Amino acid sequence: MNRRDLIVKGFKSLVLAGVLPQFSACIRSELEKDYLFSLNENDFNFVQLNLYGGPVRWMFDNFLKPKDENEFVPTKMVGGRFKNSDGDVELNFIKRYGYNVPEFWGLKSKSGLEHSSLLENMITIRGVNINVSGHPLGIIKTVRPDSTKPSLQGVISDNSKSPLPSVIFGSNPATRSYFSNERGGLQVPLNESNLLKQILNPFVMAEEKSLFGKKNKKDKIIKSVLENLDGVYGSEDKYLKELRGSLDLFIDNLDPYLEEYASVLEKYEKLISENTKEFDGLSIDKLKLRELNTSNLKEIEKEESWGRYKIDYQTYLRGSNLEEMLASADMGHIPHQFACTEFLLKRGLSNSLMLSTPNEMGSFLYGCNNTGNISQKSFEKKKIIPAKEKSISIQMDSHHTGTVLQTAASFMFYRGLVPCLDRFKNELKKVKTKEGKTLFDKTLIHICSEFERIPRDDEAGSEHNHSSHTSSFLSGSIKKFKVCGNIKTGNKELGTIGTSANVDHFKREIFAKDIYQSVCDIVGVKSPVPRAKGLLKWEGDEIIPTFDELKNVKGES
Repeated sequence: MNRRDLIVKGFKSLVLAGVLPQFSACIRSELEKDYLFSLNENDFNFVQLNLYGGPVRWMFDNFLKPKDENEFVPTKMVGGRFKNSDGDVELNFIKRYGYNVPEFWGLKSKSGLEHSSLLENMITIRGVNINVSGHPLGIIKTVRPDSTKPSLQGVISDNSKSPLPSVIFGSNPATRSYFSNERGGLQVPLNESNLLKQILNPFVMAEEKSLFGKKNKKDKIIKSVLENLDGVYGSEDKYLKELRGSLDLFIDNLDPYLEEYASVLEKYEKLISENTKEFDGLSIDKLKLRELNTSNLKEIEKEESWGRYKIDYQTYLRGSNLEEMLASADMGHIPHQFACTEFLLKRGLSNSLMLSTPNEMGSFLYGCNNTGNISQKSFEKKKIIPAKEKSISIQMDSHHTGTVLQTAASFMFYRGLVPCLDRFKNELKKVKTKEGKTLFDKTLIHICSEFERIPRDDEAGSEHNHSSHTSSFLSGSIKKFKVCGNIKTGNKELGTIGTSANVDHFKREIFAKDIYQSVCDIVGVKSPVPRAKGLLKWEGDEIIPTFDELKNVKGES
């Protein structure tokens, strides 16, 4: 296929998909040199932060004892801080906005702002039963509870006037479950740092890309494309009129956007770096981590004997280098996704976005220095053998990470996540709409994963608890922090871990389809999923829960 035919085919695809004309129609007059996009006043934005992999959330937003009267059974494996130097953990609570929340929320970011300020605009629904086992099926339920209907992002796209359909970052079962009746989602791989360039490149016809060569050749190709499209649609087609009127604006104006994106990205990366390199509130330096030498290899050669100190399938912690190992870690593509989402929302380019993990069973910490760790072969050879891998990633799915690393890594991740959410919120608040609201008022941010965890008996990690899903919602239209949903108190072995219990208001447990319904109710689209119950509703200009139950009821975890 020659270059001309390639360009013709590309334009046909974009026009047929209805993407390019809608995109071009949102660009302002060529006389305006900033090339800003106008916000669509009719669309309510939805941003899902999908933590695929089922990370521990009991230290973050799985509120297990929100009221003093709620019975709570603690265990030495469920917590947000280290109880002693042996690595036992505990979940300690503080009071904020009338609720008991994990003490994590009382910490301050480097800017001096307490984490709990984020709670002002949050509603958390706990005790949701996903009702299927396993990560893939569990996370699919959160975005597409009925396999015969559009996914959550898809049904929003079908009802949206925004120029771009849903933007889906990453590649995992949640992102691959995207389905709509009318508009295909934009799947953005997380294998490049410049996510915005991946999204906008199809709309740019810059000469430096060597696509057209000389300007007169470029004009001939564009003219040929339009003539070809005339034959398909007719010269009076409204899309073609819009296309002709704005084609020039696609030429040579990507660089300013990329410069802006780079500046925003730098701010998110700085926030994460300055808030995750110290472990305020965790007392990690007081841990007595197990030392290894050739004389005690036989004593601890069995995996289960490592218990809370275990790291993963292949490598083991040696000495007291946990701080050093975590200090070298980063949060992967989290800052890139936040930066790109901020840009797209503020420019009015899309109103449905999913931030997620890069691939199957995503990690949340990357590049952890592994030089102080030993190989499992050490136990077979009865001598210290360094691990070949010089860096490891720490998975959200913490079956074999040990209670110590699970607690420290989760703590570090949330310490980086909260400042990002806070900046994102404040940036949206700066954008005013014609009706006097802010962009944060017109955005619903949904934080979810497929399920919470069950501690392992040997303390070497945790297992799945598909009966314990938590969804937290942030919006400027949420005016009061609320926690809703009933859970079981559990027993001495597993403790209180958020397992779902019946809600009297609905005469049943809460399910994933109810979360789907709730988002649809708030963003103003009709849910296609039958027999679901809305958990959120509008009361004037405020988003509130539809029910007010918050019980820890007798029952096994």
